[in-house]
Amino acid sequence: LERWEELIQDRLFIADYYSARLKGPTIIPRKDTDVNWMYLIKTLQRDELMEYLHKKGVETRTGFIPLHKQPPYKSNGNYPVSDELSETTMYLPSGSDLNVQELDEIIKYVNTYYRSG
Repeated sequence: LERWEELIQDRLFIADYYSARLKGPTIIPRKDTDVNWMYLIKTLQRDELMEYLHKKGVETRTGFIPLHKQPPYKSNGNYPVSDELSETTMYLPSGSDLNVQELDEIIKYVNTYYRSG
């Protein structure tokens, strides 16, 4: 807790850095009240982009698992917005220890993927 303000500022810097430089995926805009503990993007090529980044050594995660698909709340209801977000969102690395060189490398990979695809 001693460093919480510093950690939040690091995450905000990372989010702003990504947002200003990424070309291709939809950036999920942050609100002034967000701490951006994770950096979420939306792309129709989510699985392919995740695989591409994995091959480059960049760890990512799927972004959203709808409540109606989680075991305690499992439902057969129709939730098209939740389903669509679960299939198209992913998190990019956003750890407070990332430096600008590492961010630039991730950004380069994402932007290259979109230029070549």
